[in-house]
Amino acid sequence: MEWIYIGLTIFFWGFAPVFDKIALKTVSPLIAIAVRMMWSAFVMILFVLFADKTETIINLPFKNISFLFVSASVSLLGYMFYFRALSKGNASKVVPAVATFPLVTAIIAFSLMGDPFSAQKLSAIILIVSGIILLH
Repeated sequence: MEWIYIGLTIFFWGFAPVFDKIALKTVSPLIAIAVRMMWSAFVMILFVLFADKTETIINLPFKNISFLFVSASVSLLGYMFYFRALSKGNASKVVPAVATFPLVTAIIAFSLMGDPFSAQKLSAIILIVSGIILLH
């Protein structure tokens, strides 16, 4: 079942950089991120309201809120650098290179969170890095 969601994620996230690159021809990266985030916030507020989840948000433990704020902050920094790179480079090179961010997640997960490491995962990491080297 999750493969349907994975496929839809790939489809939609594959389209987004095309529109970002077009917008970045006439808009600064900072303004582009701001507009994108404001629209995302507006849509998410509607989803929360229509899904009747406002009480869930109000009752979130402070620890969870703190982790989500930190996550949003570092994600925003990533967006700022990504949009700057996208505004200056070719989407066909920037997007795949940036899409290697799961490598950082994997390294952190293996070293700090105790996720299991295997030869298969190492092979996947090597293939991802090799693909990025081939693109550049």
